[in-house]
Amino acid sequence: MKDFKVRCVKGDCPYFTKGKVYKIENGHFITNQGIKSFKSYNNVEEINESCCAKFELVPEPQKFTKDMLRTGDLVISRDGTFNKVILDPANVLLDVDECYLNISLLTDDLTVDSNHTLDIVEVLRPNRHYYSLSFDKSKHHLLWQRPEPRKINKSEAEKLLSEHLEELIQIEG
Repeated sequence: MKDFKVRCVKGDCPYFTKGKVYKIENGHFITNQGIKSFKSYNNVEEINESCCAKFELVPEPQKFTKDMLRTGDLVISRDGTFNKVILDPANVLLDVDECYLNISLLTDDLTVDSNHTLDIVEVLRPNRHYYSLSFDKSKHHLLWQRPEPRKINKSEAEKLLSEHLEELIQIEG
């Protein structure tokens, strides 16, 4: 049985908290009270049919590696720079100003250890089947996007920690 995660989108009972993510392991999950589900679930639809709350599936992050890049792909760096992938023989990322970054500087997960502003955060592929040198984002479709951590403020962090640990939490400083 495959493990998966669900997020509570409607919680009208004390067993589940709206917005909280629950991990389904071997078909079972743990409620807010620490109770393991009696029934085994294969998918989110089965959970929604039998629970007092409603859930949505939390998608697994898609993995995209350097080897999956193709000539003509448009990549966007963390700093907002658009680059075209030019493979064999050049193996570079070329920007609009004709500056380039050698692809060998990219790690397999499309990050640059020496400068994280150059990390690839989006990969787009041309809508046409032939190689495109266009930097126009509308002529490409999104193939992959780096999952970024959710940003929260101090009070949200205190609230989430307090709910998770079931005790009052106050962050100093």
